[in-house]
Amino acid sequence: DTAGQERYRTITTAYYRGAMGFILMYDITNEESFNSVQDWITQIKTYSWDNAQVILVGNKCDMEEERVISFERGKQLAEQLNVQFFETSAKENINVK
Repeated sequence: DTAGQERYRTITTAYYRGAMGFILMYDITNEESFNSVQDWITQIKTYSWDNAQVILVGNKCDMEEERVISFERGKQLAEQLNVQFFETSAKENINVK
């Protein structure tokens, strides 16, 4: 978990090779976090093995009034990337186990 911080980008590439899966999480109230997903997918495709599993997760789905990324937009991106998708809220215990 590097929370998308640029300072960790160089060290994370070493971890891609051994990873069997990735959870890409963005904040539904933050356009920038959603836009970063494409960068992370590029990194995964470049540095990980071909069969690595990827899941796209829209976080903070309890914050409907602040939402800037629609469920449909997240789902559409997941379909384009051919990955699984769901939304979650740790605060409201939605899709959290």
